[in-house]
Amino acid sequence: MAEVALDAQVRLAAFKWLHDQRMAFGETLRFVDLRDQFYFQGRKVSLVSNPGIFKPRGMDYPISIRTTVDGPYDDRTNYLGSLILYKYRGNNPDHQDNVGLRNAVRDRIP
Repeated sequence: MAEVALDAQVRLAAFKWLHDQRMAFGETLRFVDLRDQFYFQGRKVSLVSNPGIFKPRGMDYPISIRTTVDGPYDDRTNYLGSLILYKYRGNNPDHQDNVGLRNAVRDRIP
């Protein structure tokens, strides 16, 4: 069996942790908990940060995106409210964050 890449291991552990947090605390999780409370193999891994697109050190792909109501970008949900239409960071499509998002979509990374 092929070795699972570290990025995938962290991502799977994060999804399990998020599920457990939702079961314990409901749908709304605090930023501080998402930033400070997830650990993988004894090491803290932040799931969010102040930039809207966040890739933890050592990972291959971004792990989270954030937006805000009335923010600087035209982020919104589709007409069903089930899909986030997320605009690029800034005006440069080649910014590393934007490239990271495109790579995640291309490689079908959740």
